[in-house]
Amino acid sequence: MANKLAEILDEPEKKNIWAYGAEIILGAFIKFALFMVFSILLDVFPTALVIIASSAVFRVISGGVHFSTYYRCLTISLVTFISLGLLVENLVAFISSQQFLLLCLLVLIFLVFVILKWVPAPNENRVITCPKRINKFKNYSLLLVSSITIGLLGLTYFFVDYQNLKFLLAILVGFFWQGLTITPLAYRIFHKIDLILDKAMLKGGKENAKENC
Repeated sequence: MANKLAEILDEPEKKNIWAYGAEIILGAFIKFALFMVFSILLDVFPTALVIIASSAVFRVISGGVHFSTYYRCLTISLVTFISLGLLVENLVAFISSQQFLLLCLLVLIFLVFVILKWVPAPNENRVITCPKRINKFKNYSLLLVSSITIGLLGLTYFFVDYQNLKFLLAILVGFFWQGLTITPLAYRIFHKIDLILDKAMLKGGKENAKENC
């Protein structure tokens, strides 16, 4: 597909760029399609979608941990966000509006600490070392988190029915999860999982090679 596009645009030297872009678009489509299928089957699609959206908005500014391969990221993302959707669906019935307000304040304190300490979180595609840019990302993150928290507090005061509280809780969970992925602990855990999967794949490859001998 990238070769064909490069030929049409008469830019063969940009074939690799088109290939990379096509891979990202195709990967995003596959990821969303799988997410829709499994979340609809488990009846958590709207809730999980809100969690993904809120987490993604924060992640654009803050950065965060990644797996070494796309398919690992895809699998863990699906499991994580659908599980968080199920958690919110089952937890919201036990949370009052007053308890939610307290949760908002606790999550805000946690996120402010994380932002001041570790944002922008590095990854292989973005390592920021310029102090001016680092402060810019911290300020943007603080502005986003504080604005969202104020919005959640205000909405909770005016809209306290079950359905609205569920989506407000989903937003809060999305931001909290993204905050967790910024921490050094998350980097260590994800790296450990990567190593375990690498060893498992290497072992599986060796066993297949022996069987083919």
